[in-house]
Amino acid sequence: MLQEVYIENFALIERLRFSFERGLNVLTGETGAGKSIIIDAIEMALGGRTSAEVVRAGEERALVELLLDLSGQGGIKEILGASGHRVEEDGSLLLGREIYRGGRTVARINGRVATASLLRDIGAALVDIHGQHEHQSLLNPERQIQLLDRYGGQELEDLVLTMARVYQGLKGIEREMAVYLGDEKDRVRRVDLLTYQLKELEAAHLRPGEEEEILAQRRVLANAEKLWALTSLSYQILYAGEEGSSILDLLGRVTVSLQEASRLDEGLKPFLEDLANISYQLDDLARELRSYRERITFDPQTLAQLDQRLDLINNLKRKYGDSSDEILAYQKEAAAELDRLERGEETLRQLNEKREELVAQALVLGQQIRAKRQAAARLLENQVSQELAYLRMPGTVFQVNLSPLPKEELSPRGLDRVEFLFSPNRGEPPRALSRIASGGEMSRVMLALKSLLAELDDIPALIFDEIDSGVGGDAARAVAEKLAGLGRSRQVLVVTHLAQIAAFADNHYRLEKGTVGERTVTRAEVLGQEEQVREIARMLAGEESQASMNHARDILMRSREAKAQMSGARTDGKPFPNKTPGPFGPL
Repeated sequence: MLQEVYIENFALIERLRFSFERGLNVLTGETGAGKSIIIDAIEMALGGRTSAEVVRAGEERALVELLLDLSGQGGIKEILGASGHRVEEDGSLLLGREIYRGGRTVARINGRVATASLLRDIGAALVDIHGQHEHQSLLNPERQIQLLDRYGGQELEDLVLTMARVYQGLKGIEREMAVYLGDEKDRVRRVDLLTYQLKELEAAHLRPGEEEEILAQRRVLANAEKLWALTSLSYQILYAGEEGSSILDLLGRVTVSLQEASRLDEGLKPFLEDLANISYQLDDLARELRSYRERITFDPQTLAQLDQRLDLINNLKRKYGDSSDEILAYQKEAAAELDRLERGEETLRQLNEKREELVAQALVLGQQIRAKRQAAARLLENQVSQELAYLRMPGTVFQVNLSPLPKEELSPRGLDRVEFLFSPNRGEPPRALSRIASGGEMSRVMLALKSLLAELDDIPALIFDEIDSGVGGDAARAVAEKLAGLGRSRQVLVVTHLAQIAAFADNHYRLEKGTVGERTVTRAEVLGQEEQVREIARMLAGEESQASMNHARDILMRSREAKAQMSGARTDGKPFPNKTPGPFGPL
């Protein structure tokens, strides 16, 4: 359940904190007050797409935090545990997301940095958001087949997921086969190119890390004179200074002095031991320097050979990679590709066998998917029709049309094309939903589907942004009853302009836009009983007249009676007389 929402510097909102309750939570207010901004902010906090444009003007970042109650949501705890996060002991979870003006976003779970994809996984299991754009997505056949598969249950979705993996494997093999089935001239040209490249690379006899070795060796040879001079000077200072001026000679004099002094004070003997160790070390160092100096060679011929080798490596780098290791990796890949091309006939035969195996597997999966889809489609038709009758569309026909894809054609979702058909008037043949449904009809079809899928998924929180679009009169009342019914088993958050829906609210919030200084801000208020009457009066008549206030009180009274009946129906299971039963009990 969504317990609390905190929004900071998001669009018109400077700072806003909501505490939501169980049941039906309704947000109302004038157009432009920021109701839909609340939904956008919640979507962002749940890992949805966003942009720097939401950051309030003059601010550097926007922040949205959601406090969730995960009591009874064991699956989420598993998701969190797998990623190193955990739920607090009281069952709470704090999700947060920031977006900066430069576009960078930061996601957090209980204060720890997380990924936006993890927020999306959590959000998908806890909150189902129906935004205003989703009306149009319902017209898309791809979206329709997704809804049907989701409605068909986990077994159907698992089959579809397996089908998608088989399909991707099949496409990968077909892409590989295309290399062998393509134009023969292209294949021959590719073989010639790879053969030439491999001859060039093999002739180079490159070794891993060779370039670095050559550069180090070249640096020594190119500076041989300077190295000889510097090591000679170092050796001379240590060992071969004139007239006893070398460091070792001076240390010998120090030794003689300390020996005489230690005879007077034995406490100086440890210094003699340290001095002896230093002398031995410097003597070894001097010998090593002399040996190093004697090994220095002035070899212009070797230097020229190294330069030629570097030129060869640099020429290969321009063609095949940015380093010796990348060149060798390309050589290995080219050899493997040439081998495949030269063994094309055998390889093609093996690939074709794999393809036939995958096609056969896909056809079996496709038939299994089709059988389950057909069963799910019939059940969905029946339940959506019942829901639509409940939503004051009794003559509506809703059909799920399954048709096979063209012969030999496969898709990642199987062998079927799915289309929702709709007839709002008795006696008219059903046609594509996208061609005949009005805005109000589309809203109710979407609400019907959302209701059924929510029951199936057991998602604890549902959010509807203007689900009442195009709905009025008795249909608006039915939509309100449906939302209130949903609110009896889960948390529902609704943005609405309809008084009929607002009257069914268990918790009513009003948003209003005002001015502070020279800035526009959005404020929110939790409405008590009398404030709710005034808000509904405003929604009905645009003003708080005596007539509109009386009308508002009448609507609220009848809504409370209906909610009491719904509660009674769910308690004793018996329908009230002369009422049409719905999925959540008679009204």
